[in-house]
Amino acid sequence: MSLRTIFLAAGILAAASSQNGPSPAAPRSWQYREFMISLWGGPTDRAKAKAIAEAGFNTVLCRLEELAFCREFGLKAILMDITPPMARALRSDPAVWGYILEDEPGTERFPALAEAVKAFAKSDPAHPVYFNLNWRVSPRTFVDLVRPQVLSFDEYLWWWQGDYFPMLEEYRELALQENLPLLGWVEANTGPDSETGGGKIYPPDNMAKLRFSVFTALAYGQKGIQWFVDPLIFDGNRLTRAGLDVAEINSELAKLGPVLLGLRSVAVNHYRPRPVPDDARLVPLHSWVQTATPEILLGLFKDAEGLDYILAVNQKIDGAQDLALRFNRPLQGVDRLDKRAGAWVPLHVGDASALDAKPEWAEIFPLRREGRLAVQFRLEPGDGELLRIR
Repeated sequence: MSLRTIFLAAGILAAASSQNGPSPAAPRSWQYREFMISLWGGPTDRAKAKAIAEAGFNTVLCRLEELAFCREFGLKAILMDITPPMARALRSDPAVWGYILEDEPGTERFPALAEAVKAFAKSDPAHPVYFNLNWRVSPRTFVDLVRPQVLSFDEYLWWWQGDYFPMLEEYRELALQENLPLLGWVEANTGPDSETGGGKIYPPDNMAKLRFSVFTALAYGQKGIQWFVDPLIFDGNRLTRAGLDVAEINSELAKLGPVLLGLRSVAVNHYRPRPVPDDARLVPLHSWVQTATPEILLGLFKDAEGLDYILAVNQKIDGAQDLALRFNRPLQGVDRLDKRAGAWVPLHVGDASALDAKPEWAEIFPLRREGRLAVQFRLEPGDGELLRIR
């Protein structure tokens, strides 16, 4: 893929395939503890490191010689061009997130990468090996053979117009089955020339499209957002117009991320008056939460105490919507997380019978009107709001 460089750790993949096939990676002590907001790029100097941190990123891809800049500005480094002996010396470094060995590997590379993962696990059990997958390979085959500790992929909706929701669903299910943190890449500039590296065309709906990509991904349970690529976000050390959009979303992710990190995805349901995407799921008729607002995506979650959460996403990128949700169960209250302040704000819970007279509710199957309690709030184009149900 253009703009991507395949990063191989020198000298570790030569003895790639074992005659008996790959075995599970050695146990590791690493755990995913921070919501990732990452950049495909790195701090080439001190000024760039400062600019990256100020734009709300917490993780970068960089080389060993740039690690000191990460330490200074509180960035975590996914290091390139690292071998197991080098990793052994870095096992106690708090600025190291992990090691990238290869980007978008083909299936034929999986046995070799499994051996590399085991080699790194022996040298540095405190940090994971990172790979990013694309649509050409089976994530299930990758997980079974390579045994990664994190699952990352890209499907650039606005550049490729591919099977976006089916891919989200496939990776979500696998991440849940294997208890892996799920990460995904988002294109920073949705303009038609951006994948080739120009990024000179800045579409007026860029922010709405970025919000759509970010919040639909979060609704499917992603535990981090990765932004592609540095030249689309920065012009030297200054933010581009697209970069300003990214920085604004990053500031919200810094508030949302710690909450989302502690939630487990339960379901993802679409409500649309026309057919939903392939492999996507409609809101079940007997679901405890219902909506008749068109083009809405509801990600349902639970926390460790069993409380329910909803990430509601407006799939319209050309207009805001007043979303109405009705609840077919008792509840004490509904709170919305203010993405800018990081505080929970109570929503007014009213009588849902007022919705029955609205055309959108009158035209749908009566079971969707069972709930007697409702909340209503505004969703900006492509935007999402996180609710806590008490």
